[in-house]
Amino acid sequence: MAGMIREANDLATIRVSLDSSKNELDVVLKSMVGAETLAMVVVPAAILGIQDSLTAKTYRSTPFNIPKDIVQKLTDPLVSVLQPHNPVWLQLDASTGHLAVVPWERLLQPSLQAPLLRIPNFLADPIYASKNICVVLIASAPRAKGSPDFRSILVELVGQLQRRFEHRVTVHVFVDRDSYDSVEARFIRDDSVLVAEPPPHDESNVDELNLEIQTKKVTGSARSISSPWLAWVRKVTRHTSVDLVHFICPGYFHGNQAALALAETPGVNENNNWSHFIAANEVVKFLDLVGAWALGLSAPRDDVWAIGLRLLADRLAWQRPGPLFLHDACNESSEVVGELYQFLFDATNQQPIPPASSGLMFYTHPKRLRGMAGDSGAFDRTFSTQTGERSRGITVDRSDQLNRMTEKAGRVASASLENVSSPWQRSNRMQLDRIIGNTYVGNQTPSSGTLKGLTFLDDLYKQASKDSLASPPVMQNRPDEGELES
Repeated sequence: MAGMIREANDLATIRVSLDSSKNELDVVLKSMVGAETLAMVVVPAAILGIQDSLTAKTYRSTPFNIPKDIVQKLTDPLVSVLQPHNPVWLQLDASTGHLAVVPWERLLQPSLQAPLLRIPNFLADPIYASKNICVVLIASAPRAKGSPDFRSILVELVGQLQRRFEHRVTVHVFVDRDSYDSVEARFIRDDSVLVAEPPPHDESNVDELNLEIQTKKVTGSARSISSPWLAWVRKVTRHTSVDLVHFICPGYFHGNQAALALAETPGVNENNNWSHFIAANEVVKFLDLVGAWALGLSAPRDDVWAIGLRLLADRLAWQRPGPLFLHDACNESSEVVGELYQFLFDATNQQPIPPASSGLMFYTHPKRLRGMAGDSGAFDRTFSTQTGERSRGITVDRSDQLNRMTEKAGRVASASLENVSSPWQRSNRMQLDRIIGNTYVGNQTPSSGTLKGLTFLDDLYKQASKDSLASPPVMQNRPDEGELES
């Protein structure tokens, strides 16, 4: 899908893929504009710092690097054709995790002198913020990861939200028991910041979750939440429709499996050996439940566990549509995240493009950028066969119908899916986006039966939103993202 978006919007792109046909891994880097290749370089993966084994032990002392001559060969052709104020895009092909460990923005963005954004893997148009913004910040300093202090990062991010949006934003803050008193005291006089008190310790599911990681496999159905952290947040925000969920914590990885790493429970942070892990499937389910259309991650330290967050972000980008960013809090200021908040939440175009930063990974749809919002021809220009199909005497143009299902209103403050405000309404619409993304591979024209099924769901959700049904029509048999595990 990322390739279809690149070609449909003629994006200036650095495309990265992995060649495993030889004894040693090679990385293929291409500078492209749309479908045209301007330059190509093949580099042994080891030169970049990519190891054969995806473990913390092999990466603990591994530096990532791209030789300057290779960077210049890739970036010079793009800089020469790039329009003023336009970003360059990064397209990572599937690689079972090997490409995702590399901090590409850190290595490439300084030579571009422009924002380096990542192309999403879903065709669907983005969802936009409504007039009032709700942000959930979840922060933890697990002892097993050295108790990285997140409090200054948290305070700065809240300050960025308040300075830029004032009375439009409400921030729900969730921290572990060790940090609660100091964080609560910091915001005790601030009505727009709600710091939740951690619940008492609950032993349920914690050992089971940790066992899944210890056996080198992050499992768990995307249909249930077993994390005490996410269950706590869900309970507190159950009557709230959330726009953005932002985690400030280390990551974890083993092989191509990755997770967030938090204290054992919100109320207890005593284990020096194992953190509490939350894998991609459960994050996706949680975001669906709270209705969040955007996800942020901040790495409190630039250490080996930041690789876990990069791997997790890559996995999530293949599983769920919507803006996704990873902030390198050690090497990039909170001001950059504030500019990104401005881009996501402000419909006045005061921040028309995301900030240029080597410490910020950001997946976003090109239509979210000013100047691209009116371009809706993704399906029209990427499916190789555009013939209509005659059914019951009516000619049906499949690409037009797909565009209708994936398009949303223009880039205005009220464009959160006409009349859609509750979590279940947002979640169902995003699930439809996800099914569309998982259904079409390559340039194949969809079958009429598949299109009819998607159209039925689209109409059902739109009617449900208009009627404000008390009992939402949730898809019980949507594709399980766990099938994407490899």
